[in-house]
Amino acid sequence: MRDLCSARHPPRFPEGLAYFYGKVLECASFCAEPYGGKESVLGELTMDDVKVTALLPEQRYTIASVAGHAMYERANPFYEHFLGGHIDMSQCQNEQYDERTVRVTGPSYVPATELRVKLEGAGKIGERYIGIVGVRDPYTIANIDLATQWARQQVAERFGESGYELHFMVYGRNAILGDPRAFAHDARP
Repeated sequence: MRDLCSARHPPRFPEGLAYFYGKVLECASFCAEPYGGKESVLGELTMDDVKVTALLPEQRYTIASVAGHAMYERANPFYEHFLGGHIDMSQCQNEQYDERTVRVTGPSYVPATELRVKLEGAGKIGERYIGIVGVRDPYTIANIDLATQWARQQVAERFGESGYELHFMVYGRNAILGDPRAFAHDARP
């Protein structure tokens, strides 16, 4: 009976290597150099190691890029915690397997004594809008403070006095010589 079960359930990959494999491939080419979006990568998991290869010809995995990824979003670069345990990467060995591939050995899985869940996430706290307006009218430019004050008043009438932030940045005002009133005494006929 034991042989029949073995045939139906092939040997499992070492948990430390399997978790490490998933951790690196989840971030895809973010672990490669030079940095560039989520490009395709190829991973190979064996009973002895993990190999990761960047598929974009301009990218490559390096010992430094894979080791540096261990520091991403964690206080301790040697441990990746998750429900049910953690990966201990303190004994990892990274080897440059070929020009674009890194071979990793040595991660181990440490089961947890109790189940804990790490909650991450974000909730909506509001919305952001950025509006850029160009003004060419000389009258409006001369009265830009009145125009922004009027706009602020319109927003308050529509949305109330609180629950939002409203900022105006007037770009270009006095950009060349500063406030023209400072030079009023230099005016020449």
